[in-house]
Amino acid sequence: MGQMGHLFKKRKAVSFRGTAMLSLTVIVIPLFIAVIIFDSYTVFQEQASLRESRENTLRMYQIQWEETLEIVETFLSESIAMDSNFSAATFSDSLTNTHLAAYQLSEQCRTFLQAYDMVEAFFFYSRPYDYHRLTYLDSYDLGDISHLWNVVETASLSNKTVAMWTKVELSDRTVQFFIYVYRHTVIAAMVDPASLDSVGLGENEYIYFTQLDGAPYYPPASLGGEELPAAGAQGGQRFLRTEDGQRYELTSLPLSRDMGFIQYASPAQSFWEQLSPIQILLLAITLVLLASIPLCWLILHRSLLEPVGSLTQTIRSIQILSLQGKPERLQKRDAVFGYIKPLKEELKVKEWEAYQGIYCGLCKQLAERYG
Repeated sequence: MGQMGHLFKKRKAVSFRGTAMLSLTVIVIPLFIAVIIFDSYTVFQEQASLRESRENTLRMYQIQWEETLEIVETFLSESIAMDSNFSAATFSDSLTNTHLAAYQLSEQCRTFLQAYDMVEAFFFYSRPYDYHRLTYLDSYDLGDISHLWNVVETASLSNKTVAMWTKVELSDRTVQFFIYVYRHTVIAAMVDPASLDSVGLGENEYIYFTQLDGAPYYPPASLGGEELPAAGAQGGQRFLRTEDGQRYELTSLPLSRDMGFIQYASPAQSFWEQLSPIQILLLAITLVLLASIPLCWLILHRSLLEPVGSLTQTIRSIQILSLQGKPERLQKRDAVFGYIKPLKEELKVKEWEAYQGIYCGLCKQLAERYG
């Protein structure tokens, strides 16, 4: 009987453990997986939305860049073809007349500079009189200006009409130079991507231009260094880690005329950093539920099942000991003795008296002998 009590206790404990494990498997674990999937899907959607927003922002600056290039080309082409001041400077018979015509043309260029941010300077050069005139709003290093004049003078040697974009590397940046040559007279415009005025960006976010090999036209100082990852032929999304350990996510779009790419750099965030407080709370609650079922099983097993098992074992032992103290024939009688209820209405008086005498006498004898 002691073994039966032990088995009884063990069977109950295993059953409760099975119920706990079943609850863990059927309810909590699927709930935990569902929360993870939901959070991952939400983060993915947020990333897609941010990526689309950044690409839309880049497209706005990309359009601004393309419009600037087209307007510069149109302005210089029309100046050569239809502007009387350029014609007067080109066909002038004296240095004085060249100077007067170039001055009037310079004033028109100054108005143009004030209207477009990335157009920084106009260069006019007449080789017949070796006349130079520079129109600009922002100052540049004298060495860079001298280098640009060398490019202009070299272009004036051409005997043909030339209209072209060329990349010029300065001391701290790279610029695009549009040169128009007509009869050894040159008018050129400098487009500086570094002068792009980026607005509406978040904290530590940057927009800048890179060449085809990934080298920036003007490297943002906060990104550190000049070596940035080169974008693919279709642009795309990459990552950059600066010297101070900051990780940036790069989104890029290509520029026309094979001039490179426009880049959007924003601080990269891990999966956990992109979760909202509500998502983190849901995940924490699910983790608590995941850990609570085994913990509850341990607590109930120690506080309830073990005492109940011990009590059951004690009761079984007392019953066994009480039976062991009785004669063997009583143990046999205990297995068969019970109550007999005859149909009193069917018995005769003498039969009823006989039944009472036998049955009651048996009870009295058992009571006298065994209590």
